[in-house]
Amino acid sequence: MPVSERFRAVLEARRESLNERFARRGKNLDPRAFLEYLRRTADPLVDAAGDGAAELVATTLFDLGLVALERGLVGSGDEAGAPSPFEAALVAALPHMERHWTSAPAIVTRAAANGYEHLRRALDDRRAAEWLGAWAAVAGGCASRDELLDAGLVLAWKAGLAEARRQALACVAARGAAFAKVTLGAIAVDARPERRFVAPDAEADTAVELAAITRVGGFRGFGGPFRVPPTVAAVGEQLVASDGEALVVLHADVFGARVLPAPWARDAAALTQSGAAICHSDEIAKRGFGAFVLDHFRDVTSVASAGGLAAVTTADSHHVAIVGWRARTHP
Repeated sequence: MPVSERFRAVLEARRESLNERFARRGKNLDPRAFLEYLRRTADPLVDAAGDGAAELVATTLFDLGLVALERGLVGSGDEAGAPSPFEAALVAALPHMERHWTSAPAIVTRAAANGYEHLRRALDDRRAAEWLGAWAAVAGGCASRDELLDAGLVLAWKAGLAEARRQALACVAARGAAFAKVTLGAIAVDARPERRFVAPDAEADTAVELAAITRVGGFRGFGGPFRVPPTVAAVGEQLVASDGEALVVLHADVFGARVLPAPWARDAAALTQSGAAICHSDEIAKRGFGAFVLDHFRDVTSVASAGGLAAVTTADSHHVAIVGWRARTHP
């Protein structure tokens, strides 16, 4: 396996302990695939880290490879094979983490890998790689490793993890204007719930309009959570949807919309069962966003609002419509 002199020196010095690691944790893995991972991914990163951090970077990447190969994040053992999207993203990003990476390679590498895997599962490889690249791009502007990790969270929210909104806004508020500018492109971020569908870098007086923003959920047979058309309810400041079996919480803002399991809401008395009768218009009118719902939806079975947005279900759909205030698209 041809590798750089720097990586070769580490492998030779740590041969016995690395072999023990592989024997203990890699016995069910493809040795050829692991060796190719070391050649095309670990080697360039160890070389980029420099002599001072080479050994710790090498052992961190060795251990990471064992886990990544098991999870399908590493490419094939074919010498002519291309690196996986995960491998390519790591090689492109980690050297740009500069002092944060070389001073604490285990912490930063694991954070990068865990973040990539989370976004890959939640979204896809493309957006996970874009997140990692964006995180590396702001590393130079982060004064500490803690600030870098907070930046990773904010950028994950920006990449589409709508459920990270509350934590991300807390990070921005705590870190201040410079941090907000680096991560979101805005000196001041309007955190009001009713502005959740307006870009953070929009002017404070940006005109807004009520709109049907997107749909979430879907039929279980096509990858959605619901067997039959669901209904929605507000539980505190959150919106939940259920079809009588699946129970999910809705997250939506300008960066994305997602549904996640919500077992904590199982006992919510406000939840209605699927198959509920169509709501009467006078009942809808009394609820938040009622006039808009009456104008834009038919055969409504439930409406709920909380946290600056509304959710609407109809008798003929397994989806939940999300309604909120967005930047006005016309004069």
